[in-house]
This record gives sequence, C-alpha cells and structure tokens, in this order.
Amino acid sequence: MFFITSFILALAATTAVSMPAPKDRRDVRMARRSAGGAPIITTTTAGAQLNASTVPFTSVTGSFAIPTFAVPAAEYPSTAGDDPSDLYIASLLVDLGSDFCENGIMVGINMGIDNGSQFINAFWTSFPDDNSQIFPNVSFAQGDNITVSISMTNATSSTAVVTNESTDESSTVAIETGPICSQAEVGWSVGAELNDSNDIIPFVDFGTVNITASAETSSGPVDISNATILTTVQNGTTVASALLEGEIVTIAFV
Repeated sequence: MFFITSFILALAATTAVSMPAPKDRRDVRMARRSAGGAPIITTTTAGAQLNASTVPFTSVTGSFAIPTFAVPAAEYPSTAGDDPSDLYIASLLVDLGSDFCENGIMVGINMGIDNGSQFINAFWTSFPDDNSQIFPNVSFAQGDNITVSISMTNATSSTAVVTNESTDESSTVAIETGPICSQAEVGWSVGAELNDSNDIIPFVDFGTVNITASAETSSGPVDISNATILTTVQNGTTVASALLEGEIVTIAFV
C-alpha cells in the first residue's frame, strides 16, 4: 500500500488516501505460493493470511482496539532517528482478495504522526483500479474498540463496514469490484505505506495489537488456525512480527 503523501500533509488528521503497493502485493503472492505454510517475509506487512480452499470466502471481519502509538526509537532501520517532524504511519488492515485476485478489497485504519501531530482515519481500497476513499461519519481515538468487515453482496459487489464500538459510530460503503476469484485470500495485518518516491514510510511504534479474526464462506464460519504468518523485515531487521493463537492475531512492533 502507499499513501499519496502530499494529500496527507495537506489534510493531516482528517483525510488520507491509501493504496496497496503493487510490487509488495506481488512479492507476498509469490512468497505465499512457495512458502508451503512457512512464515512469509515482506518489507511492508505483518499479520496472518488465509487462502480459500474449495469454497470462496464471502466475508471477513477483524476486531481490535486502536493501540497507543508514538514516534519510534532511533534504532528503527528505515529512519535516521526519532525526529518528530518526520512522517510515520501504520495501517490496521482487513483484506479480501487483494493479493491473489485481480479484483479485491482492503479496508483499514490509518494511524499516523505528521510533524508531531497524530491522526487516525479509516479507508477502503478496491482493485484493480486502486480506488481509495475515506469512510465518512466516523471518528477515532487511541483505545477505541473497532470492528471492520467486508461482505460480498453478490458476484461483483461488496459492502464494507467500519464500526467504532466505543463511540457507537458506524460507516458503511457499497463497493463495486467485479468478480472476485475463487482463490481469494482473507487477511488481518498491519501494513506500511510508500511515499511518492516509492520509499517505505517508517511505521509508528504501535506496540502490540490483538485482532480477533473471522471469515466465512457460503458454508459458514471457517477455521483460521492454518493461516500463514507474515513478518515485516526491512534492511535485515525485523520491524514487526505476528503470532496466531486460536482466532487472535497478535502483531507486535519490534
């Protein structure tokens, strides 16, 4: 994924645009095909990803508390130090098909610090057009309990919902994607962003976040215990790790 950084700088805490980086999506896809269930190393993503078996997914949900986040320490490999004037971003993501299919949907919560000011917002991105929009009429703060869901409403469209359980606010959008392939994956992760120069924007230090993960097919809920783990490694250093226990995906800034 990547932000259009100038748009963030102009609108800061209220609006941002986020889109997955095609190169990193291809890297995850190729690594997943060759990993055989082993953890996948990426430069931008940490979390868990589950492939469809014989029946396509019809919905995916992730629930979590927005963690307390801050400017990272100086040893972070992608930045010269803890300069509060820099830009730092991490996105909590729920995904349906964006890695393995031409058509797909990603919904996320952006957590960022720009010039010392924090911002949080929710976005959705559809593929292959990389159309990204902000969810309206919902606000966020650190510690809020959030539920994100994507549900297929028919063969070519879906509904994405972001609910702030702490404020009783909810925002729903209908998204036209075209047919999502039967091999579509579902995922729950924290993702980095790229700037206009295609460089990775450093993560905020998000500590640890626990995502309660679930997914369904037309046959009902699925077991996610066989999901593949993704780990973020940049410049030879592990930046974010993930662990799956039951239905809980735990992602930690290292």
